[in-house]
Amino acid sequence: MTSWHRFRLWRLDANRDKADEVVRQSLGSKYTAEELQALEPEGKHLTSDVADALDGVIAAYVGLRARCQKQANSMLVPC
Repeated sequence: MTSWHRFRLWRLDANRDKADEVVRQSLGSKYTAEELQALEPEGKHLTSDVADALDGVIAAYVGLRARCQKQANSMLVPC
């Protein structure tokens, strides 16, 4: 059971890293999470390509959160 749990956590983390990479490619890697929250959109951020990429990232984060919540509530999660 522990191996399965670790595998699921590894996959969640790998998918989060993929989403984070899209954010870094779209907005730049120089920003921290706090700076991204306060970031004012510039012209290069307003293109449809960047908007579509970020919409995909948001959907990925929502899906990852749902999977994480489902797995955290599983009776198979070790204490």
